[in-house]
Amino acid sequence: VRHSLSRGKAKMALLILAKYWTRHSTGKRKKAAFDSDLYYRYAPALLTHSERIAKEMVTTLIRIDKKLLDPARLIPAFVRYDAARKLRQREMKDKKDSAEDGGRGVINEAPHQGIRYFSNVVDSTDMKDPAVHNYLVSLLVEHPRDDPLIKFVERWGHEPVYEYKLALAMCHRHNKMRAASEIHKVVGEYEEAIKVALTINLQLAQLIAIEAEKAGVDEERSKKLWLLVARHVIEVEKHDVEMATRKVSDILKHCSLRIDEVLPFFPDFVKIGSFKGEVVRSLEQYNQKIRSLKEEMDEHTKTAQRIRADIEAQRNRTAVVSETRRCDLSGEQVTARPMTAFPCGHVFLTDKLVSNVIKFAQKKPRALKSILRLDEKQDEQHPHLSGPFAAVTTKEEKLRRALDSLAKDAQERGTANLALVNLTRADWARIASHECPLCGSMMILTCHDPLIGPDEAKEADSWAI
Repeated sequence: VRHSLSRGKAKMALLILAKYWTRHSTGKRKKAAFDSDLYYRYAPALLTHSERIAKEMVTTLIRIDKKLLDPARLIPAFVRYDAARKLRQREMKDKKDSAEDGGRGVINEAPHQGIRYFSNVVDSTDMKDPAVHNYLVSLLVEHPRDDPLIKFVERWGHEPVYEYKLALAMCHRHNKMRAASEIHKVVGEYEEAIKVALTINLQLAQLIAIEAEKAGVDEERSKKLWLLVARHVIEVEKHDVEMATRKVSDILKHCSLRIDEVLPFFPDFVKIGSFKGEVVRSLEQYNQKIRSLKEEMDEHTKTAQRIRADIEAQRNRTAVVSETRRCDLSGEQVTARPMTAFPCGHVFLTDKLVSNVIKFAQKKPRALKSILRLDEKQDEQHPHLSGPFAAVTTKEEKLRRALDSLAKDAQERGTANLALVNLTRADWARIASHECPLCGSMMILTCHDPLIGPDEAKEADSWAI
């Protein structure tokens, strides 16, 4: 290859490189390793020789297995090719030796071989080397048309491999505003995308706002995007208010903006005859909203009345316990000691009720936490409650932490140790009064427990025949 290049026979050198790959790919050089350095070493000379040789060289590079060549190492060769190509273009333009080409030269019509090679690499191998992507973007921004760059940007979507800020800078430098708007859009910068699009045309900005809504932006942000469009229209048509009102009226038909949100951008004294339909529509929406709020208020008022009635009924509610009534847990009489009565009719001695709940907490602390509804997330919208609400929140947090500690201990040892938590008898009594142990969730959760526990083994043995 070096000998052929020294004699000026670039075509012969290219054929040698092509034949070298052909012999390797067909298995004739199966035992020998593929020498990729040959292509890295001689690619600059062949790419800068002429446009025809450069085209054939790229064809050879494309045919080679992508795993055997590192495209990033070929970037310097294509940088030299790009410089040589621009030099040839300037020379052709100065000579103006082709009337058919209008002074541009035939070379202007030839596709850029760097774009051809790196586009093939990126598309066929799913290449994710940032250096390759950035260099391809630098070539595409110099292309006469925006379409190749826009297609490339759309292909990589919301997670571009290239440095999108660098790409934006190159787009602005080469006045590729359409592509810059597309880059802003695909990375989610819809506000910037619309600002750039408005420098091109109004329809493009409206399409971006519509696509942002389809992408799932919230209503508040969507309104801000449409306000950017509407405000631009008003500023551009400030000398023709009638035209501005017509255009803004058309915009309002395609978005969730209301007329009252747009009017502040108009001059103080302006005829809004074109907005008659929008004004009527806005007033109808307000009336509908007022009716909806009124119905909601009426419903809340009825609910509050029902709650007050229930509270009043609870104040007058009584339970009759006879003097012979016995505790439903221990069978002892309840009239001589503190007791707890539930609406279901069950009555318990308070100390027996507390002991029952403590026993349940030792075995199933997580279940008790669920019964008390302490496993739900604390309200994050009101983290700084004060007054009686703060006291309630503090007590719930104390119980939550205590039951978490018991659950961790129960998981490790099988039975939780109550000495780990700082709960008073009053705390356990408050937990016990939450629900009836014979009618509530605790009874349901103990259905699978054996009738005779490990601590009742002696009692079971005494019944043996």
